[in-house]
Amino acid sequence: MKKVAIVSCYFKKNYGSMLQAYATQKVLDELKIENETINIEENVDFKKGKNRFYKCQIFNFSFIKSKLGMIKLKIDKKINKKLNRNINMRNNKFERFKHNFKLTKPFYTYQELTDACKNYSSVIVGSDQLWLPVNVVADYYTLNWVPENVNKISYATSFGISDIPNKYKNMYKKFLNRLNFISVREENACQLVRELSNKEAKLVCDPTILLEKNSWKEIEPKKRIIEGDYIFCYFLGKNIEHRKFAERLKRNTGYKIVSLNHCDEYVKYSDKFADITPYNIGPGEFINLIKHAKIVCTDSFHGTVFSLINNVNFFTFERFKSKNSKISTNSRIYSLLKIVNLEHRILKGNEKIEDVLHDIDFKKTNEKLQKYRESSIEFLKESLQVSIEEQKKNQDKFIEYNYKEECCGCTACKSICPQNAISMEEDEEGFKYPKIDKTKCINCGLCTKVCPIKNPTKEEKFEQSAYIVNNKNNNIREESTSGGAFTEIAGYVIDHGGVAFGATFDESYRVYHTFVETKEKLNQFRGSKYVQSDLNDSFKKVKEFLDNNRLVCFSGTPCQIEGLKRFLNKEYENLITVDIVCHAVPSPLFWRKYLQFQKQTLGTENIKKVYFRDKRKFGYKYSTMTIETDKKDYSEGVETDPYLRAFFNNLSDRPSCYNCKFKKQYRKSDFTIWDCFETEKFCIELDDDKGTTRILVHSEKGKKILNEILPNFNYKKVDTKDLVTGVKEMYYSVSVNRKRKEFFYDINNMKEKNFFNKYFPNNLKTKTEKIVRVNLAKTNVYKDVKKIVKKMIRK
Repeated sequence: MKKVAIVSCYFKKNYGSMLQAYATQKVLDELKIENETINIEENVDFKKGKNRFYKCQIFNFSFIKSKLGMIKLKIDKKINKKLNRNINMRNNKFERFKHNFKLTKPFYTYQELTDACKNYSSVIVGSDQLWLPVNVVADYYTLNWVPENVNKISYATSFGISDIPNKYKNMYKKFLNRLNFISVREENACQLVRELSNKEAKLVCDPTILLEKNSWKEIEPKKRIIEGDYIFCYFLGKNIEHRKFAERLKRNTGYKIVSLNHCDEYVKYSDKFADITPYNIGPGEFINLIKHAKIVCTDSFHGTVFSLINNVNFFTFERFKSKNSKISTNSRIYSLLKIVNLEHRILKGNEKIEDVLHDIDFKKTNEKLQKYRESSIEFLKESLQVSIEEQKKNQDKFIEYNYKEECCGCTACKSICPQNAISMEEDEEGFKYPKIDKTKCINCGLCTKVCPIKNPTKEEKFEQSAYIVNNKNNNIREESTSGGAFTEIAGYVIDHGGVAFGATFDESYRVYHTFVETKEKLNQFRGSKYVQSDLNDSFKKVKEFLDNNRLVCFSGTPCQIEGLKRFLNKEYENLITVDIVCHAVPSPLFWRKYLQFQKQTLGTENIKKVYFRDKRKFGYKYSTMTIETDKKDYSEGVETDPYLRAFFNNLSDRPSCYNCKFKKQYRKSDFTIWDCFETEKFCIELDDDKGTTRILVHSEKGKKILNEILPNFNYKKVDTKDLVTGVKEMYYSVSVNRKRKEFFYDINNMKEKNFFNKYFPNNLKTKTEKIVRVNLAKTNVYKDVKKIVKKMIRK
């Protein structure tokens, strides 16, 4: 076995953090597993990630409030020289303790870490509160930088909070689904893992509990630090009631109070209530102070742990008022004390001393702790010894995506399932994803095999043909977004006894795929639909027609075409496929909200017609979103129409569009068609501002069909390289708009009018842009201005 890498918060000047990191290393040493701890103290990427998180919390008042104590401590250190000297003394002890770690060389970037993983068989993350949102955003403790072929283990990692904010849930889902073994140290965390990933997490003990009392002697001072009987107080919170309880306990027992003060925040009262306040205390000395105390009073998880290990009577106080508080870190303490049946040792601070001052039966506690320890070590052994290959043999074969960027919604998995165990369910953004009914699933793995994202096809170069075309039928061309090419391709198929599939509207203007068998019905496929279409059972129907020897034309986005090809799993001579150069697919939910908003604005429920790209008013090069109703019509351009503004600003797109796997020149379709706004560049005679289509032909079938339908077009054959040069949508994915998460949160929580006013205000800027563009279009110099602007940008 190669070395095992440990990912932990060994460098944080905190007793619990350092001791759990040390314990993880020590346990692996005792198991005779070679290990080292990753050294990232100077990692630039990690620090940038944390800074990015903190910048986003500027207006998060509950978060800022939770950090006020820490901020006050830093300020007080600068003002109070004695306090500054004392805390620096303690920090020096932490620095010296780092010599106990077997550290790697420093890693400055995540790429360096990824490259180094070839030296490790496994990477273990844990324990401590490493999955707090700040750390998930920073993206180090997530192990997202660890390659797929390296075993990834979470040991006793804590979320640190009892509830994950919605805006971070996708981040959590992504990294949890990549982990090969997950264990946590609180019951609440098991539930969180289940909700976020559908995986089961093992409840294990903190690494510090894995080591028995004698194993800690190596780092403890041999002699006791404080002589005599004392109550040891280790409070991280600022609750005065807890300290007053210790004072009452002192009066009741006669023991003096020894307190570790100002660890997380400055609490002035701490200097008053304690008899001894040592600062020259490192992690080893911390254990010594607990070990020799008569009673421990703490609100700390690790203060509780070391009291249990050393069989010292203790009282643990609730640091947070409510166990259900979203920022509460109480849950790990509740879980631990529940396991050892000592939940009654959790106090609020207002209890009477005589009611709670009872000795603990440590014989029973030690037995329960030992069982917990043995079970946890067994998990650690198993997770380290099972190879990635063995895991793959036993894993579920049904389709799973670790994060939403891995699903384009093509329905290939749903269509191939022999048990109908997969349905496509809409998420909170309005996009559909596969949902597995595990009671029906037979684990055949077909759904995973047909996924075009999980099984990408290599781009292979071949001879292509390129054309620009205008349909000679003016009615067809007027109804089409560009030059009316698809109607002729589909019409050829129908003329030869075939069927044509495309996207259309239903009565409520939902976009879905269907088929037609007559040329008269092809008009419903004409015109762009800037919404992800619902494919329903289109793939199954295509196969049914093909197997009955019918000629089939299927049009769709590149991901839909590749999904269909994967589903069919063989080449059909009677299948003709047409894809488009796709910008991205917007949300059906946003489309529904937009229509509802327009109905309210226009004062009607009766929409008669929708044009996403209406060229009738200002021409092809400045088309508008047009909605015709029974009362009045609406027509606005890209500057003022909310739907077009969202689309071209990448606000409403499917997550997979931001990392599209189908952006390429050489495709699996027979035809690729898209707009030609620069018609004059290829043929000035075809430039009449009524719409022109570029056609890229990929197959011999395509060439044969195009040759037969070319008489229906005014056309120009062009060089392939010229046709695709500068078409960035063919090669590059759209960029994520930084407001996207907030956009989809608000769309589900705001009224339509408020939502659209917030994101798409019709202000002076938009009105001015509209006036300028409309007048340019009217004077027919719009294209000339666009050319000048492009040249200026290039310069």
